[in-house]
Amino acid sequence: MFLKLFKYDFLAVIKKLVFYFIVVIGLAVFSKIINLIFYNSEFALIAVFPSFSYLISVYLGMLVPIILCMVRYYKNMLSDEGYLTHTLPVKKSTLLLSKLAVTLVMEFLTLATIILSLLIYSFESIPDMAQFILKCIQEFDPSYIGSVYGLIALGLFELLCCAVFQVTEVAMCLTLGATHNKSKLVFAFLYYVIINFVLQIIIGIISAVLVIVFSSIENYQVGHIYLILSFIILLTIVAIVIAYIINLFCLKRKLNLE
Repeated sequence: MFLKLFKYDFLAVIKKLVFYFIVVIGLAVFSKIINLIFYNSEFALIAVFPSFSYLISVYLGMLVPIILCMVRYYKNMLSDEGYLTHTLPVKKSTLLLSKLAVTLVMEFLTLATIILSLLIYSFESIPDMAQFILKCIQEFDPSYIGSVYGLIALGLFELLCCAVFQVTEVAMCLTLGATHNKSKLVFAFLYYVIINFVLQIIIGIISAVLVIVFSSIENYQVGHIYLILSFIILLTIVAIVIAYIINLFCLKRKLNLE
């Protein structure tokens, strides 16, 4: 059942998101052509607007899939359409996981599209970038290469966890907003602002404690960095679980549909 729900949610969102993909790739190609034509000419300013438009589209890239997926989540789960959705013989957890999984997939597809557009926009710099990366790898002490790769892997995993938390948090705030009888989106926004304010305070306190603890260490080692990253990942996973549980509880017990 999860795969069927995932399929329907995926198709519902990708039909809209594909227009963004076309726009960002099209702007990358158009901007590159304009830059090549007017580069080092008296009409070089003509290339500014297409390039600026492309950069704006890239900047908005990671917001577009979340907005589209959360609009889908709100309409399908929290509005009047939710009456039909919640009558399906499917667990609330399955419905929620389907929406969250689709959002993550859309984020990765969007990221891949943005990377492709950046390669198109700056294809002449690819050889220099590749050479720079190879040079950096060659300059690493062979005894530390494994540790560096491990740190990169942990860093990428933390980015993944942050993406999961972002999606889960937004969905949770929408659901919390839907527990009210009126002004659901206003309350959802207020929940989002308050929760992020509290999180910033918690992050600040944890950062201060870590600075105090590790400032007493005279010789830093790779193991210390592993410890810090692992601790941050653990906190992020805990935040994901808490947000998911709160969301699921509200969907089961506190929901007020329009």
